[in-house]
Amino acid sequence: MPVSVEVDLDMEPFQKWVERVKREAPKVFDELLDRSSSLIAETMRMKAPVRGGFLRDSIIIRKSGDTVEVGPKAPYAPYVEFGTRPHIIEPVQASVLAFEIDGQAVFAKRVQHPGFPGRFFVKSTSEECLPKLQELVLNLYCQLFYGEV
Repeated sequence: MPVSVEVDLDMEPFQKWVERVKREAPKVFDELLDRSSSLIAETMRMKAPVRGGFLRDSIIIRKSGDTVEVGPKAPYAPYVEFGTRPHIIEPVQASVLAFEIDGQAVFAKRVQHPGFPGRFFVKSTSEECLPKLQELVLNLYCQLFYGEV
């Protein structure tokens, strides 16, 4: 289940420009989508907390028509992003839980997990990328309509 962050720019002139670019210069529009999604994915991978690397490596770019989705596919990504409340952990497929604390093997029938505050790496990615995306759009706009960067 990918974590989804949506940035909604309520700007009618921008939307008209996007429609014009899609219609008159579809290659430029595709370049905008490709460069934007690459920027977001690279930034998110740098911000993702790394223990074993699975979360970071699960960040994908999925393009479908006029939209692009960027986010982690790791099933635990929402818990890392938003955190958890304190909760009890019990074994599902075994009779006990097994884990290590300070190099010592520990076995327990249940554990009270203290909760986790969340890392908000997806949210901070959107906040960091927004000004860069605006600059990218402005540069492509100038390139397309004025022949300059």
